[in-house]
Amino acid sequence: MKRIALLLAVGLLLFGLFGAMASANGIPALPRDPEVVWEDVVAVEGDAANAWVFRIKPGFKSECNITPRTESIEARAFVAQWARWEMDFSGWEWYVKKPGEYYGNCIKGELQSNGDIQLLFELADLEGGNPDTNTIIETYYSYTTGTNAPLTWYRAGSFPEAFVGDSTALHKGLTWKLWNKIKVVECNSPGMYANSGTITMVLANQAPWIDADGEFDRGWFNTDNGYLMVPGESL
Repeated sequence: MKRIALLLAVGLLLFGLFGAMASANGIPALPRDPEVVWEDVVAVEGDAANAWVFRIKPGFKSECNITPRTESIEARAFVAQWARWEMDFSGWEWYVKKPGEYYGNCIKGELQSNGDIQLLFELADLEGGNPDTNTIIETYYSYTTGTNAPLTWYRAGSFPEAFVGDSTALHKGLTWKLWNKIKVVECNSPGMYANSGTITMVLANQAPWIDADGEFDRGWFNTDNGYLMVPGESL
């Protein structure tokens, strides 16, 4: 009897370890076994369309005189990553009377998310002026959060990504700034110098069950993965 109990305990331990490994990447083991079905969601706050709930695991029926009777239940919630991203402006213009090296805070924004954020920058030097002289204005960029001033400058084309790690401050929302520095030299002729570029925000910990449009991915919640129904469908 002791040997049976020991084997049972070891088996339960291995099952628990396997279950933890299966959910280590933030998703349940697929395909779902047994298959699962959805239930209506009621939102006390927010939009009910932002949450799906599925009934999982077999139920039970017990008819006897035993008391007390204990059965285990399990509840889990898988949370996707979201973000609020704002910029006060999307461009800037310099007016320069004489050669020099100048910088300023050209864009200020707000960033709020529940997970790691990457900001990717594709930015270039200013080009223009007289094609027979120096057509380039050396351009540098820096990125800061909060009220910090820039400590490091990066030449256009070599500006690395900015990583904002998951934190309480990010959950509440923080201020970020994009700084621009230009170096105007004696051989920059009068005229306009310009460029364009992009800033891309990446949700670094997005769930695999969210599609490219930020909606529930119905291709992931499919029959092959053990989801018999999704909201709006019936058996």
